[in-house]
Amino acid sequence: MPSYDFIYFETVVDLVILLVLHFKFLIQPFLYYKIYFTIWHYTTYFSACRFHHQNYYSTKIGHRFLISCSFQI
Repeated sequence: MPSYDFIYFETVVDLVILLVLHFKFLIQPFLYYKIYFTIWHYTTYFSACRFHHQNYYSTKIGHRFLISCSFQI
């Protein structure tokens, strides 16, 4: 079984990336969303390779939650 600490760490990293991109690309929101979706795509693919199937889905739901939050900023 994989460690859930790594999933937690990955989520924290995504939050940091989200905040950095938000402030860095505030003037260019479309570029910001494009970059963030690219990061989301690669991190979920990485999770699929690294985690058990069930844990991969829970991680992917976490990424989707972050994306939904990014649109509300």
